[in-house]
Amino acid sequence: MKKNILICGEHLNDGGVETAIVNEALILKEKGHNVYVLAEQGIYTKILEKAGIENIDFKMEFKNGFDIEKSEKIVDIIRKKEINEAHIHKFISIPACLPAFILTNTPYVVHLHEGLTTSYDWMMRLYSSYRDMLNMYLRNAYKIIAITENVKKYNMELFKIPDNKYLVINNSINLKLFNNDENNINFPIKKFLLISRLSKEKEQSIKNGIELFAKYNECQKDSELRIVGSGPILKEIENYIKEKNYKNINFIGRSSEIEKEISNSDIVLGLGRCIIEAMASKKICCIIGYEKLKPIISKDNIEKAMYENFSGRGLPDETIDSIIKQIREKEKEEIKKIVNDNYEVIKEKLDLEKNIYIISENIKVDYGQTIKQLFYIIKNIQDERDNHKKQKDEIWEAKVWLEKQYYTLKEIQDKKSEENS
Repeated sequence: MKKNILICGEHLNDGGVETAIVNEALILKEKGHNVYVLAEQGIYTKILEKAGIENIDFKMEFKNGFDIEKSEKIVDIIRKKEINEAHIHKFISIPACLPAFILTNTPYVVHLHEGLTTSYDWMMRLYSSYRDMLNMYLRNAYKIIAITENVKKYNMELFKIPDNKYLVINNSINLKLFNNDENNINFPIKKFLLISRLSKEKEQSIKNGIELFAKYNECQKDSELRIVGSGPILKEIENYIKEKNYKNINFIGRSSEIEKEISNSDIVLGLGRCIIEAMASKKICCIIGYEKLKPIISKDNIEKAMYENFSGRGLPDETIDSIIKQIREKEKEEIKKIVNDNYEVIKEKLDLEKNIYIISENIKVDYGQTIKQLFYIIKNIQDERDNHKKQKDEIWEAKVWLEKQYYTLKEIQDKKSEENS
């Protein structure tokens, strides 16, 4: 059955979730569905448009409550495009998307990409209404897709959601986008590629990768490192390299052609999705860890690495010298065997064409009872704001009273001083 599917994200610039959205949209389009991506336009917009997929330019925002104005716009989109299935990939979409799906009875699928438990904590601390909103969001989803068992387990325990609501599908990719010609394997290894968002939480991992390359460059003078990605700590990383006086390192910035960058490299350094993309391209790859370097991926550790979405969690730490030794001592045939073994695992378990999730039944949902909960949350938010305003008014009145007492007392003291003089 041909469907009209709406995929909701934050933006279409660099990032693991963003490339996941693009891959999902392309596969769904190939399967004959009408696909629309609701997110801010970015470097991947042209790729979607080339495939006949509309990227509806839309800015999502975190809010302490529902964004009714934006929800109304999404309701109009759902009706105009006759959307009958939606997929949400980021929590930032909840304030605008959730009311729209509830009011239009649109069945939706939640995708949980985040493996860090702190992502829930900061949201619920910063926005008091988010716990109720997340509860509604998860309980009313047709299905919740988690990228690992641990992501599912934590979410299920935190929100007390039944097990049958979840489905674990490991981070998967569109294999057709990547060059997996084994003749593309270069030897000796000279071209390093580091793929990462240049953000504070990934600063140490980026430095791990830079230090690995810098040490390797000492013994392989004609080697080079290309850094693909953008973010707020770009200047910090540039200064770090300058202060260390490291050579042969180039910043590429954002790129919509990650497949070409990987194809032209000999070894890929990174975390998460880019490691899968490297293996799909039959490249040697190393997880650079959030804190410490991790091993080169091979058949001995790929299953364990996959269990934590190639974040490096659960894998032993590695030293720079150890990794360099592994790279330099391996013969071309050994490298070929490693990348071919890795590719077979990716092909079997992480092929998005096989792993794509679509609501199979032509189902109808009725969120009639949930609308009451929606209004209940809105009322609570309004009460909270009213109480906050009342508290501010009371604080202001207290301030005015204290100032009045101060000036009255000062006036009495000044008068006494005049009388005494």
